[in-house]
Amino acid sequence: FMQAYSKELARDRNDAVKLYSEVIDLYPDVTWVSVNARYRLGCTQISMGEKKAGNATISELLADSSAVGNPVIADAALMEADRLWAEKKIEEAVGLWLSLLDQSYHRSSRDQWVSARQKLMITSFVTGKFGDFETALFAVMPEDNAKVRRERIDEAFSVYYNCFTSGWWHWMV
Repeated sequence: FMQAYSKELARDRNDAVKLYSEVIDLYPDVTWVSVNARYRLGCTQISMGEKKAGNATISELLADSSAVGNPVIADAALMEADRLWAEKKIEEAVGLWLSLLDQSYHRSSRDQWVSARQKLMITSFVTGKFGDFETALFAVMPEDNAKVRRERIDEAFSVYYNCFTSGWWHWMV
């Protein structure tokens, strides 16, 4: 795996694809290795311009139940959700973002958890569907904690303000 990753970083992507594929074939039952190799294989394929193959690899990885719980799944889910959003498959993208609002991702993949939450908040504002807004805003939080609820509402307004004043929302269109 590390040889493949080194080849990828050295921009020797064809060799990286071969080595990642070899790792996947040799260690299919060692999920902590094969899941990471499949994720990096998909990313490498996308960076090579083979977007169909890379997106298919990422989609297969997300569909694999043995991969659940691996921290790279959060990255893969964000990539896939962004792709689905770009293809105007809004409900599927929202479903992936909602799947990241799990307690386990809150601990292991905090940046991806926050990113999914912010994208859900902005999506609800852009589409006018506020059903997922409350889920995104108050995910992984005790209901009786008024101070934290207030902080989350302030954060939501800050996200909206920053997004729309800086033009960051362009990816949503």
